[in-house]
Amino acid sequence: MPKLHPLIAAAIAGILSATTLPAGETPLFLPDPGFAPEGISASADGSLYLGSITQGRLIRVDPATQMITPFAPAGANGMVSIIGTHVSADDAYVYACSSDPGASALTGTAATALLRFDRETGEAAGRFELPEGGVFCNDIAELPDGTILAT
Repeated sequence: MPKLHPLIAAAIAGILSATTLPAGETPLFLPDPGFAPEGISASADGSLYLGSITQGRLIRVDPATQMITPFAPAGANGMVSIIGTHVSADDAYVYACSSDPGASALTGTAATALLRFDRETGEAAGRFELPEGGVFCNDIAELPDGTILAT
């Protein structure tokens, strides 16, 4: 498994050390230290969806139990490094920006794309490669009419 780039590790450490939680709140610790979370989004029921920049996979966190389960396995639908995530307003899909900044075990395996997964099953439901050789998919937003935008 590849190690985190020192700058990424330093940024994560800085964010974690600067974070203070409200009284009574407990942090959520991911059991896999190599996961390198990037991108987080919540569904209507409070489930959290996180992507991995180093492993090219998505996980789900149950809001009631905080149990972490796989959502979409490494490489599914051409995932390389997950940079951004978004749950659609209708709660039907989880979108993920898959880019290739060279930090993933899957580097070089697929083109940059906006990916769509069925929120109930985790199955691939769409793959939209960036036009004209777009090299980095990052943020995802949704317009009131349901149109999905990605930078």
